[in-house]
Amino acid sequence: MQIRKEALRKHPKYLHDIAVDQLAEDYQAKGYTVSKEYPIGPYHADLFAKKNGESIVFEVKVGKLNTKKREKLRAISEYIKEKDYKFKIVIANTPREKKINVPDIKSIFDAYFQQSSLDKLSHLAKQVKYKSVNYIEVDEAIFNDEADIRLNGTGNIEIELIDTKTYPEVFPFEFDLILANIKGKLSLKNMIHLEFDTSDF
Repeated sequence: MQIRKEALRKHPKYLHDIAVDQLAEDYQAKGYTVSKEYPIGPYHADLFAKKNGESIVFEVKVGKLNTKKREKLRAISEYIKEKDYKFKIVIANTPREKKINVPDIKSIFDAYFQQSSLDKLSHLAKQVKYKSVNYIEVDEAIFNDEADIRLNGTGNIEIELIDTKTYPEVFPFEFDLILANIKGKLSLKNMIHLEFDTSDF
């Protein structure tokens, strides 16, 4: 039985639990020992993974965050700095029917954000530091006569907000861009539109 996307949207708790289960399976397959609802100070992290001295704490973000959840994320982030753990915030996205595979699209975005000033996120903190793009989904690809490719879709950016304290955050974004295709090598030609969803911040 395939779960309908509408059902997941109406019941985000299911999407959260599915995402945690999927993360656990993925990291178990990589040889990690995983624990769900792992105690971190007065809180419980969604998932804890450990292997060869590496410890990763995961928090899964579904939809808009309420004040309690945001406080939990910040508190966990502060607590694990003393423990030498890695901290990852994961956005759970509902499944889509179509998937367009574009080689190197994550590395293209990675290069773009490393060179970008992230002005559109500068209002969130005194300093915004780029960490990674952990999800890209291309919804539409249009090819033109010049061998350029126009893509639009969605993604998630992971950043660090640096103010009186430093903590990680993940935001979804929408994009519309043009890639140049030169001898089979794709590169960013023009970022037409890029919009971050920071409405839950």
